[in-house]
Amino acid sequence: MISIIIPVFNAEAYLYRCLKSIQEQTNKNFEVIIIDDGSTDQSINICQEFTEKDNRFKVYQKENGGVSSARNMGLNHAIGDFIFFADADDWISPDFLNMTEEEQKYDIIQKSYAKEYSHRPAKYYSIHKAWSTHKKEEILRFFVSKRTSALWDKIISRRLIHNLFFNENIHIGEDFIFFISLIQIAQNYILSPIGCYHYNIHQGSSIQKIKTVPSKSITHYFSLMDKMEKVSKDHTLFINLIAQFNLIQLYQRKKYMDLREKEKLKKIFLSIKSKDLKYLNNKWKFKFLSKKYSFILFN
Repeated sequence: MISIIIPVFNAEAYLYRCLKSIQEQTNKNFEVIIIDDGSTDQSINICQEFTEKDNRFKVYQKENGGVSSARNMGLNHAIGDFIFFADADDWISPDFLNMTEEEQKYDIIQKSYAKEYSHRPAKYYSIHKAWSTHKKEEILRFFVSKRTSALWDKIISRRLIHNLFFNENIHIGEDFIFFISLIQIAQNYILSPIGCYHYNIHQGSSIQKIKTVPSKSITHYFSLMDKMEKVSKDHTLFINLIAQFNLIQLYQRKKYMDLREKEKLKKIFLSIKSKDLKYLNNKWKFKFLSKKYSFILFN
């Protein structure tokens, strides 16, 4: 069985579509654990509409504490063999929960996804052919070079999650930090061409708000690095992750940095050598090194 955990906070505009897409799954063997995280709109009424008609849907209410605390509460109630974390403003294709017998042997099953925009066509990231690995280094190289750290496009074995929980002090990027912990203990990984997650991009989301304010995004990415280092048991993995994503994001915002932030970024760039980038493919390695030398030479 699959336990679907959905944190809900003032999601009335999108929630019905999300829950309906789950109810219409061709795989009927699931439970839906909805955590109402102190909503003040009509979200709870929408949740109750489903729980009253379908006993697979359960809703729990709590004081507002953020996505991490809501997901932890969901994990405490989940009884499924697999866990799927959905966001209340997104939806899934009717076959998303389908898994082959072979796929059920894996720790992490990743699906296709689409970025949905309100004013332009969706952008699809489709998996056309199954791919899998049981090699640790291949898992880490895939994670770093084709980084898909979101939780929403994955069905995860409960045996892998075991007693791991989200850090409730992290309110943005919590899924990335949680997934770093998972990927380091995963024994196998599979890409499935079955199903598609529809990720709804709108200005109301927390990360979209941060991206539009350069000073906030700079603070966010520096802070994220500190959190990544704390959960990365493999220091080489940490180095490769920040080279692949954080430092490039910060480089793109260099004109908004003060002198202290530029010096901090320069120090981090200088600390990373080409030989350290064992999990990066050539494309990302070149991209990082070009940004590194450009920043050092001209700042």
